Order: sequence, then structure tokens, then C-alpha cells
Amino acid sequence: MLGYAPWSGAVPELTPLAYANLIMGNAVYTGDPNNPIAPVCPLEQQATCDTPMRLMQGWPYGYTSRIPGEDKWSDTNYRVNLDWTPNGDQLVYFGITTGYRSGGVALGISGARDDVRDEYGLPIPGAGIEATSYDKETVESVELGYKGIHMDDKLQLFASVYHYDYDGYQDVVTSTIL
Repeated sequence: MLGYAPWSGAVPELTPLAYANLIMGNAVYTGDPNNPIAPVCPLEQQATCDTPMRLMQGWPYGYTSRIPGEDKWSDTNYRVNLDWTPNGDQLVYFGITTGYRSGGVALGISGARDDVRDEYGLPIPGAGIEATSYDKETVESVELGYKGIHMDDKLQLFASVYHYDYDGYQDVVTSTIL
């Protein structure tokens, strides 16, 4: 299938745009040469449909540009675990672990888009770009726990206490503009 162009004559009545709608799940094949595809949603509901027909649009695409910036993020993580077994039926454990998520550039949100476009509507690379960056996130996790079998194997007792200390916590924040 690699290199196969379905619009090259497999079904002569289908155009590239019709194939695009079929492949993306926006339409179904009817078999009727005069009306070869039908939308999965009624035409009057296209504005609210999850899979609207793509009319005169073709394949969805996006342009990218290099965004200037010198931000760099790096860190080293470690993990230490200590176990103590006072007898064959009990375990006491302690662990400390660090974690790291690098910072980055928030693309696809206001302030991180190509706003300057040419006469064809295409972004002009490097013009009008304001990248929004965010810092790294680190976490230190501490755990203390106990596992034991008691009363002649009739009672199993497991307990643990966790503590997470985040710095620079990264979260997705959305808001609705009314």
C-alpha cells in the first residue's frame, strides 16, 4: 500500500477530496456514480458535527516555523530504597526518589502562533512569533511503609505514607471566555 494513490483510478468517480473525506471518516461510500459519497452527519448539522465534511478544503495541514529561543533544561534524578526485615513475616521500607520534567515552549496557544501571514494566508517564518515558554518541573517523593503477616497467616497488614514535594508544577489550565 506504500506509495498507492487511491485517486489514480481505483474508483474513477472519486476525487482526491472525496478520498480525503472517506479516509478521515467524514463520509461513507455510496456506490452511486452520480453521488459517490455521503456525509456521516446531515448537511444542516455540519457546524456541530464531530466529523464534518471537508468541502473545498482537502487535507488538513499545518505550517511550522522555527521559534527563536535559548532556553535549555536538564537535571539528574536519583532513587534510594532501604528495606529492613526484622523476621520472615515483616518488612519495613523507606524510599526517596526525585523526578524531572523538562520545560518547553507552549505551542498552539495564544502568544505562540505565527500571526503575520503573506497574501496567500501562509505564515511568514519568524515574523510575529512570540513563543510562550514554561520552566521545568521537579518532584521529590518520600515513602515509608510496612508489610506484615500476623496471627498465623490470618491477618495481612500493609501500610504506607507518601509525601510529594513539587517545584514548578506543570498543569494544563483552561478557561472559558464568556
